[in-house]
Amino acid sequence: MTTQIDSIPATKNSSVEFNSKITSTYERYLVEITELAVDQEHCALYMICGVGGQFNTNSNYYSYCINYSDFKTGLKGSSHNVNDTYMNITGAELTMNSTHPDGIYLEMRVCASNHLSILSNGITSDYNGDPYIIHGGGICTLDNTDSLHFFGENGALLSGTFTLYGI
Repeated sequence: MTTQIDSIPATKNSSVEFNSKITSTYERYLVEITELAVDQEHCALYMICGVGGQFNTNSNYYSYCINYSDFKTGLKGSSHNVNDTYMNITGAELTMNSTHPDGIYLEMRVCASNHLSILSNGITSDYNGDPYIIHGGGICTLDNTDSLHFFGENGALLSGTFTLYGI
């Protein structure tokens, strides 16, 4: 059974936080990001994890690989890193002043020590307005993770809705 835990709208230059929402109640969580709009070309959506709403951006808790492909030429690029200070969710392909209505989905599984294993998928548009697919994943190794913080590259969020579900 899927339960909606929280839904938060993004506004210009904002970030979105789900504080103390990841608990032992659910083994898996889903974040659905819809109607996302950004105010820069070639920007990315990032995520960091926290404990009790406190987010540590100075430690290297994230390893990820995000691939993005378009429907014309296939694989366009990838963004990957090991032991980074954030997790890249979309690569650097989001389009300025357009809405990405089809959604980006993050499925998270709570692992040992409340680390998160994360799979990401979505369909959106690149900076030319062409549709592309996001697929990838990663892991957050911060102990006792219970909070999520999403933000746009250089504060680029304009609007969108972030919804957290327990599965």
